[in-house]
Amino acid sequence: MASPPLRDHNAGMLPTLLPTLLATALLAPVDEPVTLTPETVAEHDRLVVQVMLGPKGKTLVTLTDEGALHSIDLKDGSRRWTTMPDMVLPEGGGVGGDEAWYVAACGAKIAARALSRVAAYTTIDLEDGTEASGTGGTTFQQRTGAILVDPKDRWIWIGTQTGTMTRLLVNDLKGWSNRGMDNSGVTALAMDGKGKEIAVGGKDGSLRFIGNTSCDVDDKAVFEGHQTQVSAVAWHPKKGEVATGDLNGQVLIRTRRGGKTKRALAVLGASVRCLAFHPKGDWIAIGDSEGRLTLWDPDKGDQLAEATVEGKLKGVHDILVLDKGKRIVAACGGKELVSFDVSEVGK
Repeated sequence: MASPPLRDHNAGMLPTLLPTLLATALLAPVDEPVTLTPETVAEHDRLVVQVMLGPKGKTLVTLTDEGALHSIDLKDGSRRWTTMPDMVLPEGGGVGGDEAWYVAACGAKIAARALSRVAAYTTIDLEDGTEASGTGGTTFQQRTGAILVDPKDRWIWIGTQTGTMTRLLVNDLKGWSNRGMDNSGVTALAMDGKGKEIAVGGKDGSLRFIGNTSCDVDDKAVFEGHQTQVSAVAWHPKKGEVATGDLNGQVLIRTRRGGKTKRALAVLGASVRCLAFHPKGDWIAIGDSEGRLTLWDPDKGDQLAEATVEGKLKGVHDILVLDKGKRIVAACGGKELVSFDVSEVGK
């Protein structure tokens, strides 16, 4: 039976009850983070550094450290096709430092792959793995920091390490435009869910924005707050918020309009490598350089789940959320692509 409400004649009981209530609150059990167990999805011959979703959500597209792309069937894990690497590199070549040798991104039907040492790209047909008729690029004097493919395959975005966002029409060397970002170098990119705007992380720790179709830079929206370069960016799927992670292990979740910090998270002793939100924003996943995958409540700041993947080369290099937020596929630790069941996280 519920206790009767306190009335004026017994209000004197309240000072007596407060110490007991506070002690009870302090002693209340705190939920420990759920420990996630990895399951192998597919094995590769080289270190897996990126994982992306293929056409119509039926395949996974992975990038290995020497630049080869692989298409993997989501149902049975079989290999559909594999491209040849652009050049032979020592195993683990460059991954784990400030930059990888190759970066890649997927659109609707094509992928774009770029060698980080040169601001040029090659397109790959996602149905059969064949390379398109040519390559596009700006100038060999620049280097690629990050790359994106327009969701409708109309153009490729290359963020350079000189701080320029360059948009190129697919396989057309003449159809390109440059926009300076004034951020000491583009280090991370993420496009919003509608394909209208790109969040640009900078080497100077800033976050800036550029229109995907207009190529206009929003000069009024320059968000600072990171003490080192931005290493990962992700858009909240429901709210007008953007998450950024840096090399010091800090994650900031801020409003797109105004840049107000809604939440600050931190992973200890590691750099943030990748970020991904649950489709409804129930949690945000963080992959770090020490091989940890952690899931956090973006509103309360509580850690909900964690996993540590051991491997020859430490680090969670990339993460992809699947099955309406019930599963995470991660490129981490080595040559295996692994999966985590996260269906019960946060429940």
